[in-house]
Amino acid sequence: MFTLSPQIYRPSGNVEDALSFYHGSFSYTTLTFHVQVNPWQAALPQIQDGIPCVRYAAIALARRQQAHLLNKPESLSVLRLKDSVLSIFGTHLNDLSLESGISTSLLLIALDYAETGFSNWTIHLRGAFRMLESNGGIRLAESRPNLRSQIAMLIWYDVTAALISRCGPVFPRRYLEALMLWQSDCEWSILALNGLPDTMFLDMFDFTVAAAAPESVPREMATEFNTRILKAEIDGRGNNQLALMSKVWKLGLLLYCARLFPPPNQELDGDLNVDDMAPAQHSSTRSRCHALATEILTIVSTLPPDSNFQKQCLMPIILASCEMSASPADARLRNVAMDYGERWRQRTGIWIFDSALEFMRGVWRRNDHLRTWETNEEAEAEAEAEGGVAVPWTEIFPPGLEHGFLFG
Repeated sequence: MFTLSPQIYRPSGNVEDALSFYHGSFSYTTLTFHVQVNPWQAALPQIQDGIPCVRYAAIALARRQQAHLLNKPESLSVLRLKDSVLSIFGTHLNDLSLESGISTSLLLIALDYAETGFSNWTIHLRGAFRMLESNGGIRLAESRPNLRSQIAMLIWYDVTAALISRCGPVFPRRYLEALMLWQSDCEWSILALNGLPDTMFLDMFDFTVAAAAPESVPREMATEFNTRILKAEIDGRGNNQLALMSKVWKLGLLLYCARLFPPPNQELDGDLNVDDMAPAQHSSTRSRCHALATEILTIVSTLPPDSNFQKQCLMPIILASCEMSASPADARLRNVAMDYGERWRQRTGIWIFDSALEFMRGVWRRNDHLRTWETNEEAEAEAEAEGGVAVPWTEIFPPGLEHGFLFG
């Protein structure tokens, strides 16, 4: 069950080679393990449409990933094809079928994140949402498995981009509620598509909504956020790597909550998992975040370096690495994050991992500079005892409006 089909590597050349590469390689790159309804392959029926948006986008995406995997500059054909897709998409939007429109939006997002994790993702997400709404809304997907899996991917990118950018999601919660109600493991799951246990996805969505205005989140809600994730059960399905990946995501969401919605100190609840609760109950936000981050990176380092379960931990790794100082112990864990980003950039041909490295290094530069100029010995000793960084990523990268980060 926990496998992916073999990747097919072909030299970039004619259209047939590019589409074969898209089908045999890229369409599995982002997944955790095989799914019956693959959202990327769900776009393939639209490749033969008279309006060639999907065909051009798939070819451009394949050629971009091929160039990255071969460590060569991509050809100008990629940019020309992308420009053609955008032009045709805008001109013939009313002539496209809904399936073709949604597939094009999804491929355009992939075409961008194959190059960078920093872009205006909301353009494509809003366009996809408007197309769905103008055609009847989420009810359209109830009897269309291909459409459901593609909308699930769009909402995943919407939520993960909103987590870092803190501008709120584009899709409303009712879309996600409907998808999770209709979702069947025999077709697809968020776990299989992206690595997050499905039971946590609605909670993750709620975090993104609250993160758009964290100052208005009452203390009771902050406590509730933590409790909901702490109580989320992990089903490893008999696979230790799957269980560890799921725990990394659980700890990652706890870390996000600790940074954005720090709860008041509370006594341990006898019904909660003490092992999970312990790192979240330190005396300060900084020490609590550092303890969670240390556990995340320690677990990640135990996962096989060629495992898709490790690959799917990008967001938690970014959040955790941003808590690492320049101390010797933290420097070792920084290296875990750097090795991860560089290795998976090369293995996948997706440069979003490179943008993740830049994000981490931006936080480290700011904090290392402060440490270099630190003159208060008492404050430095306190920081050393607590661990972690003085300036969190939330202050170094303020909420974005026109551009945001997508690292899911």
